Amino acid sequence: MARVRKPVAPKGDVQAEETCHQKVPDLPVELWLQIAEFLKPEDKVRLLGVNRLFFELAMDQLYRNLSLVSSDIGVFIEAMNTLKNPTVARRVRTVTIWPNSMLAAINSDKNQFERLHRRAAQVAQRVESEGFLSRMKRKVIKNDVQPPVSTSNTFLPRLERKKLFIEGMARLSNVEEVAVYLGKYAGIPTLIDTNFLSECMQALWASVRQTARCVSFDIPTSAFDSIAQATMDNLPSQLFRLELLLRCPTKRLPPVAELANLASPVATFVKTAFDTVDTLKSLKLFADIPGLYEALPVIPQMRCLALEDSVLLRRAGENGSKLHEFLVKNTQLEDLTLIISYWPCPPISPTEERVLPNLKKLAIALPDRLFKCSRSAAFLSSISQNVTELTLKSLSYYSDLKVLFDILSRADRETGTRTTQLRKLEVTLSELSPASISLIAKWCPHLADLKLTITLLVEQDQTEQFEPSSLIYRRVVQSARDQRHSGAFRSWALNDLTIKQWVYGQGQTHNWEAMSAIASVTPSITSFVNRGHMRKAGLSDFDTKLRVIDIGKRSEVWT
Repeated sequence: MARVRKPVAPKGDVQAEETCHQKVPDLPVELWLQIAEFLKPEDKVRLLGVNRLFFELAMDQLYRNLSLVSSDIGVFIEAMNTLKNPTVARRVRTVTIWPNSMLAAINSDKNQFERLHRRAAQVAQRVESEGFLSRMKRKVIKNDVQPPVSTSNTFLPRLERKKLFIEGMARLSNVEEVAVYLGKYAGIPTLIDTNFLSECMQALWASVRQTARCVSFDIPTSAFDSIAQATMDNLPSQLFRLELLLRCPTKRLPPVAELANLASPVATFVKTAFDTVDTLKSLKLFADIPGLYEALPVIPQMRCLALEDSVLLRRAGENGSKLHEFLVKNTQLEDLTLIISYWPCPPISPTEERVLPNLKKLAIALPDRLFKCSRSAAFLSSISQNVTELTLKSLSYYSDLKVLFDILSRADRETGTRTTQLRKLEVTLSELSPASISLIAKWCPHLADLKLTITLLVEQDQTEQFEPSSLIYRRVVQSARDQRHSGAFRSWALNDLTIKQWVYGQGQTHNWEAMSAIASVTPSITSFVNRGHMRKAGLSDFDTKLRVIDIGKRSEVWT
């Protein structure tokens, strides 16, 4: 078992130095990590001075995500100066960059900077002279204000700022994910400097070309040519996932013929990327381009595909048969995600009973009641012959589950009953009821991992004020006892269970009472939320936290 080095305190941390002088046992790393699980979040900071391992983990988490999205000069210079520290630059793993904002920060003139600096100083001076009642009134009655400009006195000429940016990008040596965004929230979308965009991309690719595993582009269709020219010859050599989101401006829609001309360049870009990078296996594509699916060729190297249709494609008369033909040609797919709002599926011929024989993971979001369409049901049945992991991203009801399981089910050779082959299921349900749990247990006997996101447990009793958790507990237990003779729960192979519920003012929280109710009648369940145990302690740490954004706060670089 590996042992850690002697505790080393970070410089400048007085509390950590005092802790290091105390007697700290030389424990294995695994035991230190288990001890950290029992500490409160506010007490975990004390571990930074106890062991060098926790200090490194905290620093990696602090400087992991770099967000270059602010056009403020002070924020820009502060970020670039921070990257001069090699220990900070090597900890960056994810970079989110808005080229228009970086261009605005570099090209801001000195007069504008000084004028904003004086305005910020006047605001700060006025706030300091306020009385007690004025301060309390300002805290209670909050008006929307613009984010204050940085008060830093540091100012560099444009050329030096541009040089500082290029040098900062060159110091990023361990970046794994890159996200490039050009849109209505990133500067001025109508003014795209192609020269700076090319220089920005080349500086970025030069540093992350050997380490990046995921690259994401969220750009307007008008900027695709510039991005393609700057990226085509500089794709990371270890790239695994490519995300391409091409959006049309919502106010002024280009002609359909103009959009259709982009189908061939986009298809060529995707094909070239897969031919150039051997490690590229995953593609996420969202494009408002008619005829794109028809132009896309067969990509034997692709294993994971995520597609999302668009309302614009529907207006342009895009037929779902083109998407169907593209999927049929790529029979090597193992992971497929489909988010569809309208899909006139073509008829399925008897020779197309197994169009995707290698598909193991399927995630779908379909419009309401599309499962009851005979063509859609036939196509879903043809691509899900060997699916073992299923995710329903759209809101589902009890009747939808019943139709879906009937589509996915196959007759068992030994017993003759129709069951599914699912090992993992993730569903968003409108209401969690004993009937829905019994339905899943009946149709998915081999299920090992179940994740449910619910909006409602059961209706609350009008005569007695019971908690919803206690109601679902009693109803599930009673229903399981009534159906105990069928053996659906006793023979269920379910090992891990996760139930999340939306709570007003808290967000999505894990419902431990509902999970315990199901586990009490299912002996095979041994874990909640993939933690390896069923204890309630520490469950709130896995809840989705609501992020409150202060309008008057300056944009953060490290998020």
